[in-house]
Amino acid sequence: MNMQLKTSEIFSSIEGEGLLAGFHFHFLRLSGCNLQCLYCDSKYTWTGGIDKSFEDIVKELTLLPKSENILITGGEPLMQSNEVILFIENFLKNRYKKIFLETNGSYNIENIPDFVNILMDLKPPSSKMTDYNKISNLNYLKPTDEIKVIIADNEDFNWINDIDNKYSISENFTLSLTPLFKEMPYEKLSRLIIDSGKNFRLNLQIHKIIGIK
Repeated sequence: MNMQLKTSEIFSSIEGEGLLAGFHFHFLRLSGCNLQCLYCDSKYTWTGGIDKSFEDIVKELTLLPKSENILITGGEPLMQSNEVILFIENFLKNRYKKIFLETNGSYNIENIPDFVNILMDLKPPSSKMTDYNKISNLNYLKPTDEIKVIIADNEDFNWINDIDNKYSISENFTLSLTPLFKEMPYEKLSRLIIDSGKNFRLNLQIHKIIGIK
């Protein structure tokens, strides 16, 4: 199989977000993104990257300290959706106990294998990318998947609260709210969550707190 993925970097670190935050993960960060969120912390992945064969990616992964978990992120992995799915099914499925894929929510997730855990963004007003949210993806998420929203200000919080009222997201999935680093105080977002009475989860980016990649 002579297939390739446009890759930004491959590394090993502590997972900083989501339900498995704090665990050791392998990271496959792909290049290219169809969005340009104002608060993006990985703008270097929007363009460039190196075309790497599936086999070469696996070789690099095996050189990292052993982990049972892997996250495919970007950029936006689903810009290469056919190749990503083939890579997962043929090269990762039997190598890792947990496989995660992070997506910005603008591409259809219907064909992602059921054994893959999805971490999907919804883009709030501060991103200037709300028009790209594909709400129909809620039909394809599993109860074990997670939705993440970056919260920069009260407008963002009110927005996701209204979206949750309309689609009952927090009743069916884990809905994690992430304070924009150095912009939204942790205490303020915590109070907003408490006062809302909603089943929202506070999602701190602990990789930034502890100062590692």
